[in-house]
Amino acid sequence: MTDRACREWRERLGPWALGHGTPAERAAVESHLAGCEGCRAEAESLRRVGDALTYADVARIGTHPTPAPEVWDQIETALRRDRRRRRGGVAAVAAAVVAVMIAATVLLQPPPAHDVRLSSAEELTGTAALRAKTWGTEIELDVTIWDGSLYNVWLDRKDGTRVPAGSFRGGDGRRGEGWRVEVTLGSSLELSETEAIGISTPEGDTLLREELR
Repeated sequence: MTDRACREWRERLGPWALGHGTPAERAAVESHLAGCEGCRAEAESLRRVGDALTYADVARIGTHPTPAPEVWDQIETALRRDRRRRRGGVAAVAAAVVAVMIAATVLLQPPPAHDVRLSSAEELTGTAALRAKTWGTEIELDVTIWDGSLYNVWLDRKDGTRVPAGSFRGGDGRRGEGWRVEVTLGSSLELSETEAIGISTPEGDTLLREELR
């Protein structure tokens, strides 16, 4: 196909390379790629850029993350090759690469945690870090407990109903000292709809309930 005929398709390659789009949209792009050598080459270069993003070290990303050197090398290689094509094609490639970079930067930055201090004078102390996820709420528990029982974790809706968030087991109570437990749990309840986090015994007795501030 001509560059003009492929311009619209090339604008879709960036999201496609990142795995975005509905099944129907992705199927349409793949159908076009099967019959267009130029767009296939473009898609392959963008796929390599996406692969290079996996080298990013999430732990070292700050407020303004700097892409790894491999990312810039891939971008430079793609643009150098495509400068020989018509200006419209190069602009589409650059726009797609920028879209890839922006999307990757957003995805690599973890959402801020909502920290809650947990305390039950008799059995448990520690903290819970709650993070909003697309599927609900992630809960990172770091607690010290003096009993080896199984404990249930749950979130309270603002209307008072409970939504399960998993369970964990404490250490050996015969040690005579606290046992630290670090575990990541999850709930389908969205963080914005959460009123409190609680822990209860298998019998259903509430050990503690802490409201989110």
